[in-house]
Amino acid sequence: MLDADLIGAALILTLGVTLQTAVGFGLGLLCIPMLVWSGWALPQAVAILIGAGFVQTGLGTFTVRREIRWSFMLPLALALCVGIPIGQYAMGLIVDAGQAIVKQAVGGMLLAVLVARAIYQPAPRDAVARGWGYFACGLGGVLGGLVGMGGPPLVLFALAHTWNKDQYRAFIWPIFFLTTPVLVAGLALRFDTGVLIEFAKGVAMAPCVWLGSRAGMAISQQWEMKQLQLGASILLYGIAISSIVGPLL
Repeated sequence: MLDADLIGAALILTLGVTLQTAVGFGLGLLCIPMLVWSGWALPQAVAILIGAGFVQTGLGTFTVRREIRWSFMLPLALALCVGIPIGQYAMGLIVDAGQAIVKQAVGGMLLAVLVARAIYQPAPRDAVARGWGYFACGLGGVLGGLVGMGGPPLVLFALAHTWNKDQYRAFIWPIFFLTTPVLVAGLALRFDTGVLIEFAKGVAMAPCVWLGSRAGMAISQQWEMKQLQLGASILLYGIAISSIVGPLL
């Protein structure tokens, strides 16, 4: 018999993938706060998310393998890996402070990401200074290790380039796929090897990724992108504020 918590996690993951597919962002931003609010400990919530993402990014990496610029991407992946243990150490401090603090920290980080995304909208150019790439990936590693929201800095760095869709995917998918083992190993070492079970559960939820992708594509065909992004932003701001204020009430 399926566990109710597992069913809830599968539904949250499906919703997150639907949002990501429809508007181009929001998977971790939606899933991590909702998983934490539904009772999952933060390390387990992150493990579930990256387990499901591991399947998606692995398949995606294979489909764009001819577009991948390994000499460009691998040093940046290393910078991401350097940031991960820093974030996971900080995650441990937050977890030790109690679930109420975890909810507020996740909400605060979500709010900060949303504000940064609204303020910083880089104009695409042919090349961006490599230093910005190391900064974005290092920050992404810290945020990924801290609350499982490492994507936004990398996405902003990618959007600052005049890349087509395949070039964009050939940066985002491989870098997350290659650094997932570092995330998982760090979680197991920092917390408990039990997170490996949650990671396996996330991998088993791969059908949710397919279902959410199909739903997101259907929604994107029915609504204008500006409307979808506005609705998604309002939803995520609401979740962030609720996560911060909720424990106080």
